[in-house]
Amino acid sequence: MAHLPITVMISQEKKQSELSVLNDFKNHYEDFPKGRIRKTESPDFIVEVTPRRTVGIELTRLLPAGPASASHRYVPARLSREILMLTIEKKEEKLPIYFEKKLDYIWLIITINKLDNASSLNLPDRFSEWDVTSLFNKIFLFDTGKSRVHILK
Repeated sequence: MAHLPITVMISQEKKQSELSVLNDFKNHYEDFPKGRIRKTESPDFIVEVTPRRTVGIELTRLLPAGPASASHRYVPARLSREILMLTIEKKEEKLPIYFEKKLDYIWLIITINKLDNASSLNLPDRFSEWDVTSLFNKIFLFDTGKSRVHILK
């Protein structure tokens, strides 16, 4: 039996993890577009709603508040607008690549979960009313531990 290189194994695990997160999100967001879902690299997924209507979906994690190491990501006890906007801005760097694909809509799903040490992340009251400006058509904060979807834009 041939052994796969570690990088290939990690890549396969990452793809499975991303697909699992997307399926979980889809099950908790009733307005998720119906259509064929394709796994791509940039963005992570493309939903082909019709042959002429597509939605690109990029998944990311909430950026750490401080220095991060491979084994530990510090997530603040309370979500701040600054951390949220830094996370969005980091992903906006890839928007030119997404625009080249001529997608009709581009969504960003920011995940928080227990693995990020965020099981006790406090969300400020009315944080979903923060003025979030971005070229992404929709932005969500998805708490995978509590299976809650928050619409930010």
